[in-house]
Amino acid sequence: MLVNDNFPAPRRDKTRRIRGRGAIGLALLAFMVLSGPLLAQDELDGKKVVAIEFIGAVSANPESVRAKIKTKIGAPLDLEILNQDIKSMVEDLKLFSTVEQRIIPQGDGVKVQFFVTENPLIDTIIFLGNLEYDRKELEDVIESREGGLASDITLALDVQRIREKYLDDGFHFVQVDYTKEVGERTTVIFKITEGPQVGIEQVRFEGNKSFDHDTLLEAMPATDENGFLSDHNYVEGDVEKDLVNLQQFYKGNGFLDASVALVDRRFSRDKEDVYLTIRIDEGEPYTIRSIEFEGMERFDPDAIRAEMKTKIGDRYEPAFTLAEDLRNLRRRYYDEAYIEVGVYDVSTSDPATHSVDLKIKIVEGERVQIGNVTIKGNIETRDKVIRRLLEDLVPGRPLNLNTLNRAESRIINLRYFEPNGVTAIKPDITLEDFDTYKNVFVNVTDNDRDYVKDIEITVQEKDTGQIRFAVGINSNAGLIGAIVYRKENFDPLDFPEDLGDFFDAFTGGGQTLELAFYPGILLTQFQASYSHPFIFDTENEFSLSAFKRFRIRENWDEERTGFNVGLGRRFGFNIAGSIRYRFEYVDVNSIDNDAGQIVFDFQGERLISSAILGIRIADLDNFVRPGEGYRLNTTYEFAGLGGDLEFHKISTQGEYYITLHEDSEERKHLLFFKGNFGYVSEYGDSRDVPVYERFFAGGQNSLRGFEFRGVGPHTDSSPDGGKVLLLGSLNYTFPLYDKILRGAVFVDAGTLAPDFQSDELRDIRVSVGFGIRMQIDFLGPVPFAIDFGFPLVKFQDDQTQIISFSLDRSF
Repeated sequence: MLVNDNFPAPRRDKTRRIRGRGAIGLALLAFMVLSGPLLAQDELDGKKVVAIEFIGAVSANPESVRAKIKTKIGAPLDLEILNQDIKSMVEDLKLFSTVEQRIIPQGDGVKVQFFVTENPLIDTIIFLGNLEYDRKELEDVIESREGGLASDITLALDVQRIREKYLDDGFHFVQVDYTKEVGERTTVIFKITEGPQVGIEQVRFEGNKSFDHDTLLEAMPATDENGFLSDHNYVEGDVEKDLVNLQQFYKGNGFLDASVALVDRRFSRDKEDVYLTIRIDEGEPYTIRSIEFEGMERFDPDAIRAEMKTKIGDRYEPAFTLAEDLRNLRRRYYDEAYIEVGVYDVSTSDPATHSVDLKIKIVEGERVQIGNVTIKGNIETRDKVIRRLLEDLVPGRPLNLNTLNRAESRIINLRYFEPNGVTAIKPDITLEDFDTYKNVFVNVTDNDRDYVKDIEITVQEKDTGQIRFAVGINSNAGLIGAIVYRKENFDPLDFPEDLGDFFDAFTGGGQTLELAFYPGILLTQFQASYSHPFIFDTENEFSLSAFKRFRIRENWDEERTGFNVGLGRRFGFNIAGSIRYRFEYVDVNSIDNDAGQIVFDFQGERLISSAILGIRIADLDNFVRPGEGYRLNTTYEFAGLGGDLEFHKISTQGEYYITLHEDSEERKHLLFFKGNFGYVSEYGDSRDVPVYERFFAGGQNSLRGFEFRGVGPHTDSSPDGGKVLLLGSLNYTFPLYDKILRGAVFVDAGTLAPDFQSDELRDIRVSVGFGIRMQIDFLGPVPFAIDFGFPLVKFQDDQTQIISFSLDRSF
């Protein structure tokens, strides 16, 4: 049952006024700051002050108080300043609860006497009625302290501070008061009546024709309805701010005459829920009648007009389509080194026709060259590790802010530095609306030459060596542990100078060393790897790894021992090619009788000696948690450089990410596609491709809704694998609660076939499903993932499994 909100309820805007001048005014009235007899005081104004006395001051040091007031011995008396001193002694110094002044003629001058009542010292502070917060949480809010002065002004403000803390957490009906018991010991008691914590049960919109309920609620980031997994507290001040946000949302979408008002607020009988009704008068949307540019000299206005998404006849959307066009135009100028360019919307509107004459004003400024490029904060890391990521940001070149932004992202992606400690600084003039820079503050300063600016990159190093203990479980490999030592920013030539330097040694070269042991029930492996991304200060990358793996398969055991050595080269920062040599012994043993013939055909130990050519193309905003961009990796393997097996293998993996929406808490709605293609074929003296070099499908990170390696031909329960693999997955993930919990929906499709001529290539499996992703810091960077997949299309030998999951826990 609902009750109408027709009773006086606390309002946060009034609260804030009480905290300011209102609180002080009320307190001063309570304290009765008194003035002495006014008779003849005007005649004494201007006379020399010969003495200042404090009557009633017991613990306060008169000399200390005299030093803090503006009325001074030897100076002329100023009655206005004297009144300010009285106010200051009560309000600022908080030493006295009442002050009365008296001015006495003395010779050619005057004596000023202050009759004061001191504030007592607080012996004990007590909180009564606090159930939501403990004593420590409330003490952190208030200014008063045990042993400090019991100033009524301070205590009144403390009441407001406590009240605001409760209001900020949805305790809309909280009441707070205090009492001061003065005797031999002074006790201050804060009495709190918390009342219920109010949640927003429903937000109803009236008059909205152009946008649905969910869209409008997204425009109000601090106002949301209670959900299945979360409660949203009612904070009146936040709702008032969101009403402004909602109106700005409409104006940003071209409804320039829109108005928004909260017309009804009803609480449930127990006052734990509130129901809000918001009335919207949309008005008519404004359309664009003309598009003009002012001050554009560098580019052709007609060409820019053609590139813009905003067109004549479209709705005027200053916060959306037009804002994107303005950002793109700024970036065009940044590419040409116009780093001080100003791009402004100075449009005029015609309410009679609901139209806008769009005018974009441009203040181009001058092109800027780079002066000095300095790097600070890299105590262990060599300068060259950072400088080689800067592209053409070198002295004498044009200063391209877009290039600087990409360089900043690469430095962060090194993971050698704290993300908030990477800054590219050019002081003095902050660029407006430069929202592409999250952790980079871009300013401009004159050098000794005109239009030459300096770049300063400041980094804060972090410990790049770590030992990781972890345990994980997933539906593909079962339970597995991890003991990993990984040293990024490794330098094998940085020997310790002494024992105290040991843990800071071997750092700064931009190389990576990893030693790992993964014990598990189905899979156990040892691995050591080393990589150098710029060997001999060239664009070439060197890598070396050695490993030993034991894997219990469905009907046999598999043991692999070998090493890889590779050389790669970058072509720019987004493309890299590589060549790698693989030397590996594979031993198939402990074969069960129901295993497929393909397993028996390759029983025992065989040597694989192969060359692998690869190309990698990547352009991602974040390599750990991508939100925009793509990644493509293709390899071709030629086995037959000696060894026992001869085959060709092609493998391609691709990913593409799009951020559909990012809310006010930087939580992203992501749409991404993943694809996988594989082909392997024997040649020469090899009769077939062994089972351990074939492709398999099904399970987590493959075709969900099917068992791990459960798709395609089987011999009894043993999967035979295939030589042709095609997989595709379309995924949409979205925030559910805070930044911890995300939801996912997906469609997976793919096929596995013996060869390209096989009819099985047309057997496309399809599954759909949903899942959750839980990102908790102490679980490490990889979130807990559980998916529920439901096959829509399956075939005879396929083995299904609804649930697939993975969990990785670091210690």
